[in-house]
Formats: sequence, structure tokens, C-alpha cells
Amino acid sequence: MNSRTELDHLFATDGVVASRDCLPRQRRMLSRLLEEGAIARVLPGIYAPAAVAGDLRVRCAAIRLWDPDAVVSGLAAAKLTFWPSAKVDRVQVHSRRKRHGPAWLRLSRSVVPDEQVVTREGLRVTRSAWTAVQRAAHDSGEAIDTALRERAIKLDDLFDAWRAHCGRHANAARRPVVLASRTNPWSQGERGLHRELRVGGVKGWVANHWVALSAGRVALDVAFPRLRLGFEFDGYAVHGNREAFERDRERRNALYVEAGWTVLNITWAMLADPAALVRMVRRAISRAKVSARRRVRTR
Repeated sequence: MNSRTELDHLFATDGVVASRDCLPRQRRMLSRLLEEGAIARVLPGIYAPAAVAGDLRVRCAAIRLWDPDAVVSGLAAAKLTFWPSAKVDRVQVHSRRKRHGPAWLRLSRSVVPDEQVVTREGLRVTRSAWTAVQRAAHDSGEAIDTALRERAIKLDDLFDAWRAHCGRHANAARRPVVLASRTNPWSQGERGLHRELRVGGVKGWVANHWVALSAGRVALDVAFPRLRLGFEFDGYAVHGNREAFERDRERRNALYVEAGWTVLNITWAMLADPAALVRMVRRAISRAKVSARRRVRTR
């Protein structure tokens, strides 16, 4: 087997190759392939096929070889654990050994507690709750909302991770975001709706309340269970495609016809006028109370 074939096999198996692990003839072939543009340097002494050198998983494989004790955090950790659609520009890495890296790498000397680290395919990454809390200083809780929606974390995990962040940079910015997560928001729209209900003094509601239907369970963003009154946040692009749009309408029809719930929609424009929003919610509560009393009388 010639050097090129051997390297092709290594790239196909591991995604990356470290020159320190190569025979002299293989190192010479690496130099030739680098000059030809067939491969690219991902990290010092670590190479990947040029076509995939920028892929996150390839970069993470290179990090694992570069510093086996390093811990990946931030959006990269989120993407590798609970948020596959996250857009990652730079990979945040906590390393005690390395001080310099390429532009796509953001190195930190801070230490992540061992209990907040898990291993994924040989790579050390922060746990989902730690990752979500870390991001709260920058993303207004979007990572927390996503992790809660995907059921990757529980509220207890979230507050344990927050306590583990005490004394870290930007922790003052994390505090209000984490505290506001006690209502279990699953999106930025829900987070805003919960905030306005709290500020407006509206009580008696629960977040992401499950309702059993014949076709399965559905979760209402905000619900007043005893009144069978619910509110759903509708972002402009929340449905994504026509199939999701139709499925959502079928679900809401079933909530009304089968389970007897009244479900009202909340939009970003409504959140922009909190006073009007709270008045509308209070009127809906009053009507629902009247309907509930009528149901009791007719039994």
C-alpha cells in the first residue's frame, strides 16, 4: 500500500490526520498534498481533506487530537448535543495547554468543572445545561429555551449549572435570563409572553401545559387549565412549511372540538404593546370564567 492510499484510509476512518502519528514517507505525502491543495491544515500539525476542513465535526476531531483534555463549549457544544440547527462561526474551547489557534477557534483558559463535562465520540463537551446557561449572557435565553423545548435539560439542571457559573465573567448578565426561565419557556416568543404576564400581574397560568387528545398529547404555550383557556405564540416563521401549518390548525381544531379549549394566538406585534396584551388576556379570562360557570350549571 502506497503512502497516498494509506493517508486516504486514515482520512476516511478518522476524518483528520496528525503528522506526528505518520511515518516519514507519509509526512512527505502530506506536504505534497498540502502544496497541491488536496488537504488543508485544520490545526498545527493536523490535516483534513480540503473539501471538508471547515466542517464542525472535522474541526472537533482535530481538537481532540490537538488537546485531548480540551473542552468544547458555547454554540458548538449546543450543536453537538441538543441544538443541531445552531449556526457556529467560531468554536469555543477551554484549554490549559494551548494559547494560540486559528481564527475559527476561540480559546479560553477558564476551567469547566468535571461534573459539567460529557464525552461525545471521544470529544469533551460541556453538558447541555451548562452550555445553555453559558450562552444566556449573549443570546437572551435562546439556548435555554431550545434545551427546554427539546427536553435536553430540566429546570433543576439549569439552576445547578447557573450556580456552577458563580464568579465567572458576564454572570451578572446571565442571572435575570436564568431566573426568568423558571416559567419553562420554549422559545423567545414564549419568554416574552411569560414576562408580560408576570409584569402585568396575571396569575393562575402555567407554561407548556399538556392536553391529551385522541391523536396524542399537545402542549399549550400558556394555559389556564381550570378555565380551558390557552394562548399560543405564533412567530412569523414558526410553521416553517405548509405541512406544519396544516398540522397546527388540525391540532387547534381538536383542542376546541374534542377537548373544549379556547385557544387564542399571540404575535410579536401584540408583545410590542404589553398593556393591550394584558387587557386582552384579562378579558379572555373573564369570558372563560363565565363559560366555566355555565358548564357547571348545565351539568
